[in-house]
Amino acid sequence: MRKLFLLTGIVCLMSSCIRQELAPCPPLQINVAVKDKNYFNAQDAAEIVGVKDENLPFKDYVSTLYYIITEAETGKIIEERTTFEVTGSEKNYKIILPEDLPYGKYVVTAWGNLKTERPIGDDGAYEDMLSEETLNRDIYVTHDTLDYQVGKEIFYTDLERTRGKLLIQAQNIPDYVNYSAKSISNVFQYVGRKLNYAVAGTVQTDTLWNELNQIQTETLLCPSTSLKESKLKVRFENSQTGNVLTPEDIQITMSRNMLTIVRYVYQEESDDFGIYVFIDDNWEKVHGMEIE
Repeated sequence: MRKLFLLTGIVCLMSSCIRQELAPCPPLQINVAVKDKNYFNAQDAAEIVGVKDENLPFKDYVSTLYYIITEAETGKIIEERTTFEVTGSEKNYKIILPEDLPYGKYVVTAWGNLKTERPIGDDGAYEDMLSEETLNRDIYVTHDTLDYQVGKEIFYTDLERTRGKLLIQAQNIPDYVNYSAKSISNVFQYVGRKLNYAVAGTVQTDTLWNELNQIQTETLLCPSTSLKESKLKVRFENSQTGNVLTPEDIQITMSRNMLTIVRYVYQEESDDFGIYVFIDDNWEKVHGMEIE
């Protein structure tokens, strides 16, 4: 009996030593990267807008970051960090969860370039893209489910751009023009974390020009509600005298992470405009709302 107790004690002591020598489970690590560093058609329009270097630090594309991590099954919040400024020269942003986080499935949602502390939807679900805080900010989002288990502790998720960009150029404009205004209808107002869109809205912008005849505007817009559904209205005028030049309205299609480029060329002889849209590396003339 004495030998049995002695043997049991030795086994318990060995077990205790082994447990103490075990390293903790590797923590869940989420590497957030930027997928859309350039617009899909940026190469075609390189001479107009240029192409951004795709090997820059994370913060050169996304300067602020918000993220929330929840349990996939229960929705319980594991970690949330309100919008903060990104620093450093790393190409990805690393999120490392506590070592005592149990294995299981988790959901990560991250938003880039927000100005507010968090998106307006619960658990980072959606954002209003026509608010004053988002209208001129290049917002990114990602949403992924991660299966954290033995041997699978490191994950990657890619931020994607939520909107496209409308670029408007004006040429041969009379010297008295120092102001322009435009409206674009039937573009989505809300974007969800899964890049789902809802509610049609209209964007209106006004620009006072300090340099005459150098008229170019850039506007970030969610996708159009359907093909050629967005109506673009533009006017050029003198802010003091009220003299106005008004081109005809045209139908355009805004798409996510795409450049839409429109050029207005004033023709003094006819007091009219030639309107051109940049498509597949070519300028196509628009007439009667349709591309010729």
